[in-house]
Amino acid sequence: MPRTNSKSSKAWAEGKRRKGPRLAMKRKATPKTRRPIKANKKASRSARKAARPVHMAEAAEDVESLLIKDLLSEGAAGTPGVQLHTLLYNSSPSMAAMAYRHGFSVGRHAYADNPDIKAMLHLLDKACLGRMLYYPSRSSPVVKAKGGPAPYTGRSMHSYESGIIAGYLSSFLGTPMHVRETRCMHNGSKFCQFVAEPGPEPVQDTMPIPTFSVIRSMESYMTGIYGIARSEESGKYSFLSIMPILEHSLLKKASALLFFAGKDIGKQQHSASAATISGMAAFLGISEAKIIKDARTKFSIELRYAAYNSANNFVEISVPMFLGFLGSAFGMASKVNKREAKSNGYIVVLSVDKQV
Repeated sequence: MPRTNSKSSKAWAEGKRRKGPRLAMKRKATPKTRRPIKANKKASRSARKAARPVHMAEAAEDVESLLIKDLLSEGAAGTPGVQLHTLLYNSSPSMAAMAYRHGFSVGRHAYADNPDIKAMLHLLDKACLGRMLYYPSRSSPVVKAKGGPAPYTGRSMHSYESGIIAGYLSSFLGTPMHVRETRCMHNGSKFCQFVAEPGPEPVQDTMPIPTFSVIRSMESYMTGIYGIARSEESGKYSFLSIMPILEHSLLKKASALLFFAGKDIGKQQHSASAATISGMAAFLGISEAKIIKDARTKFSIELRYAAYNSANNFVEISVPMFLGFLGSAFGMASKVNKREAKSNGYIVVLSVDKQV
């Protein structure tokens, strides 16, 4: 299980371990009809109350388990759109395979926490794919995501979500299942469709998306074409999904990709607007980003991380996008200052000594 490396993440984990929600363990039989099952639209009052974080000290390896437990509860996920892991995991076949395996493990874990099929839909709701529907079948169940427009890449993009569905249904149906995404909003379809079939994990034949296409997809997202609204739940899902990358040798490659993406966005924008900065933060899963100008005409961006994603490796992978953006927009290097709030996570300040 991947590990985080910060006191704030550990503190968040302890609070969730002691006061997290208790979920039903009763298994429900698979419906015999093809009528779709859907998640509830709004969180119950008890679920919203249980999701409030409490900050105490605990081992960092609990963070992943408690994130999964949180995400199985009802809750809004924000506007459908692209998430960070979707692009990073499609940068190479090995990354796509890692995404499927980690998703499978998350799906198994999710079933152990809550065997109600709606819990899987609640989890997938946070992936920002749109409204999730489950069409039951003993031999070939189907999961559909009905969302909005998405950047066109010419291929299916959701290896991670395929893994989650495969892991959950393997436990739910009591037999090994593999899942293929047969339709995808990134490939011209109006919805994403995941088809499960009995058998072991399929060979991942995913071809990497060219770096240029990845950057262009990010730019489309930043400029607001595909929406930037994100909830705390979708931020937790985003962090959960990239935890393997944070402990992987490809961390530096991912950081470099985001740096050049930010640099290219800066060339197109030529200035730092609040909307662009907020869009970048939402894409990366950072809780808040704001522009600060002081009396000495110094331009700064303050990034506030949540307690659950205040890990050094996550800062390492997310800050380069802003550094590339500022360097390109202003033609100057930025100074990075990081400090840790006692209970609310990291605060990172990027400063440029230039009047805007």
